[in-house]
Amino acid sequence: MQRKRYSWYCNSCHHISKNAHHDAFRDFFSFFKPSITNKEARWWLQLDNRFTTHAILKNMNLESSGETRGGRVYYPNLQTRR
Repeated sequence: MQRKRYSWYCNSCHHISKNAHHDAFRDFFSFFKPSITNKEARWWLQLDNRFTTHAILKNMNLESSGETRGGRVYYPNLQTRR
């Protein structure tokens, strides 16, 4: 899926989703590690813009720790783990 104007778009089936990234983050936390950085999220979601990625992470209400730039790490909360 590709990110297009505040939603995710599938080129093959033309499905549009506003929250496809929720499943992607659940997969990341299950397969790789229990935390994610902005840079890792950009790689995982295949996004180029760090501000878009920050907005996605912030809107998911993930727990976070660290500085606001370069060292912030996001952790899944109970809602994300389901």
